[in-house]
Amino acid sequence: MLVTCPSCRSSYRLDDRAISEGRTVRCARCATEWFAAATATPVMALDDVAPLDVVETPRIVDVTPSVVTKSARRAVFSFAARNEPVPARPTVRTPRKTSRVRPAAAFAIAGLAALALLVFERDTIVRATPSLASLYAAVGLDVNVRGLDIRDVRSSEQVEEGVPLLLVTGSIANLTQGQVDVPRLRLAVKSGDDRELYAWTTIANRLKLAPGGSAQFRARLASPPAEGEAVAVRFLGRRDIMTTNAGR
Repeated sequence: MLVTCPSCRSSYRLDDRAISEGRTVRCARCATEWFAAATATPVMALDDVAPLDVVETPRIVDVTPSVVTKSARRAVFSFAARNEPVPARPTVRTPRKTSRVRPAAAFAIAGLAALALLVFERDTIVRATPSLASLYAAVGLDVNVRGLDIRDVRSSEQVEEGVPLLLVTGSIANLTQGQVDVPRLRLAVKSGDDRELYAWTTIANRLKLAPGGSAQFRARLASPPAEGEAVAVRFLGRRDIMTTNAGR
């Protein structure tokens, strides 16, 4: 009978009696083994067909174990784990640390802000609450309630027709954003020990000042006190009027 190798397709002539009911044979060319059955194609006249090696071994049985050992299972699982795509780690956003101001620091900041407001806005505060003027005076802070500033005060002595004269000049500036009335000015001659020797009043050349405006004043005193060494100029206040009326 004629058998053909399933791998290399080589054909072999084999005696039917050698096959009988079938047996395992090996290809002489590629060494492939397979089971040849007795129903193979009968041999016609194939003198040129190569002889076939008959394997005189028991029938080949698949001896691959059906039970996988623990070590093999671990190896398979390990290989699968290595080839399994690793899921990307979720990006964890760390919340930004917000600066927290401690209560004590917050109170300190608020206190400093309030103190700065009381100092730098004292004129506005006293203008709204005149009773606080004495408090500022007690701590040595001047308060300009009117919003006017007396500037460039100069004094000089002259003689006219044999009479000595004290001449005092200066200017007044409006520091506010609105129109301001200019009150009368009070001038006082003081001694070296800061005693007031004589006082009188005068007015500026303008009685109202626009925002940022200015006015000039000029005052003269005949026969000033001989002990006078300085001249103090300020606006006439309500207390001055009350004192003048009481002295009459």
